[in-house]
Amino acid sequence: SGGMLAVTDDIGHLAVCRQIRCRWCSFVRSGGWPGKVDFEIRSDLSNGSWSLSCVLCSVNGPKLTGNQLSHVLRHRATLQHQKHAQGHHKAALALDAPSVDAFITVYVEARKGHAASQAIENVGKRRKIKRMRFCLAEAHRAMDRRFLRSATAISLMRDMRKSRLMIRFVVVSAKLEVRRGLLGIHRNFGHSARDILRATSIILRRAATVCGNSCCSFVDMALLRHIRRQVVMICTDSAADEMLAAEMMRQSIASDMAVLTPNPRVVLRDKAHSSRRTLVS
Repeated sequence: SGGMLAVTDDIGHLAVCRQIRCRWCSFVRSGGWPGKVDFEIRSDLSNGSWSLSCVLCSVNGPKLTGNQLSHVLRHRATLQHQKHAQGHHKAALALDAPSVDAFITVYVEARKGHAASQAIENVGKRRKIKRMRFCLAEAHRAMDRRFLRSATAISLMRDMRKSRLMIRFVVVSAKLEVRRGLLGIHRNFGHSARDILRATSIILRRAATVCGNSCCSFVDMALLRHIRRQVVMICTDSAADEMLAAEMMRQSIASDMAVLTPNPRVVLRDKAHSSRRTLVS
């Protein structure tokens, strides 16, 4: 049978829509493309916008296929849909995520400098590779967040160059376990001490954000408060705005800005700048 359209949303949309080229209206008027689509599809609004879902593949929730005929036909050619059509539902569900070997391949290629916009043979095309790299990056950030939750002392190393601010961290737990990493980068933020302070605040917030830059992202406020409390050392270069921003992080110099990290005990200049200052003097 062709696509399923006997739902109230479809009929109601067709009655009120005034768009000239509406894909939803085209789907409803065609009757679900009978003769071209030999499996059941239906309208789906679960993502907040109209799309089509494959009823056969929607075992554990809606399996969205796109919003036009070419998307549906491309879905029909996938191995997962074919497994569902053959009744091998368990094997089909195992194909929901790429294999561990595929993730290892993407990771190795990324370490070699492989662009995310390029396909990888036997793994996937550009769109899939970008999503897999996002998953790998988020998994690494999740490990950082897990360690940051157990931190008893955090050191931040901050540097700025060509309108880019980068912060690295060193974390020590109560068991004297140590983890180092990149906390974040912020671009085009300005040049004053206030701008540096705001950019630092944004980076801290992003570090406590789960699944950043996605539709389901959220800020772990408990983690953010913990990070701000546990910062005990700040290392910057010797620029005046950097040093002032470091002082503003631990004491309320500006009346309109809250203290970002109230417990730093030490503010240091990094070794390269300290050595240079010593040699110059």
